[in-house]
Amino acid sequence: MISLDTCPMWQTGQRSVVVLLVSSTVFGLVLAGCRTADRASEENEHRNQLVARLSDGDCTVRRNAAKTVEATADDQVIDLLTSAVKREKSDPFHACLAGEAFKALGRTKDTRAISFLVAELDDDDQVSNVADGLEAAGTPGIDALLSVLKGSNPHRRSSAATALSGIGGPAVPTLIAALKEPDPEVRRAAASALSTIHYYAHVNRQIDADSYSKSQYPNLRKIAAICLAAPSGDNALLEALKERDVAVIAGAHEFFIYQGVPGSEQSLIQALDKYGDKEMAQHFNCGNPRLDRAG
Repeated sequence: MISLDTCPMWQTGQRSVVVLLVSSTVFGLVLAGCRTADRASEENEHRNQLVARLSDGDCTVRRNAAKTVEATADDQVIDLLTSAVKREKSDPFHACLAGEAFKALGRTKDTRAISFLVAELDDDDQVSNVADGLEAAGTPGIDALLSVLKGSNPHRRSSAATALSGIGGPAVPTLIAALKEPDPEVRRAAASALSTIHYYAHVNRQIDADSYSKSQYPNLRKIAAICLAAPSGDNALLEALKERDVAVIAGAHEFFIYQGVPGSEQSLIQALDKYGDKEMAQHFNCGNPRLDRAG
């Protein structure tokens, strides 16, 4: 029997295949290197254009540039954004940029940017903008927003609650824990945020959350996170209803009215009597005779 290993034609064929494979591999590596270099060149050009627009003399150009900043921002971009915030604060004529700059800083999720936003929380005039920035940061902004939620300033607390509800799913455990805070106003603000998250989940209740959570699109993943986390928030609110926590019931009164839990009317009316305003009273006009009369 003739061994293929000693066959001249087979050996020649092997060499040809090896040469072909090596050539293909080298070509592939060269092509990949070219693509990487092209991508790096494009990213560098994009960065230079962004830096130029953020430094432009026209406020509108700077504001539009800030809207395009994402998590890949480098130190120079972050420096430009923080400088822009300081400059715009001192010049009300250019205040149009401040809000976008705060959100852009949050989107970078950079440690320096988050630290800058946390420091800016001391400025009552900018707390809404800072809260928007921390909301854009997502999970890294939760602890800072919680510290504001626990504060005594109603405006700041409301801004923090709105931002936490905007973060959505990742903020739910923090908000549930806040329902146990001794300060009733903190509990009310946390309950309001959980009620808003429930609303977001209800609007998107027909989606396949598990599939959305694996999406390449951040917005779809965020919706999925809200839908997956909302039930635990709902359960915490219903538990507070059993305990007749009037502050929580007031904060999440729309949630409780929508749930229509039998026997909840008296607790809702007590919440209206203690914390109610005109807007809350209007929500009581829901078709339930007792709540209609109370509203």
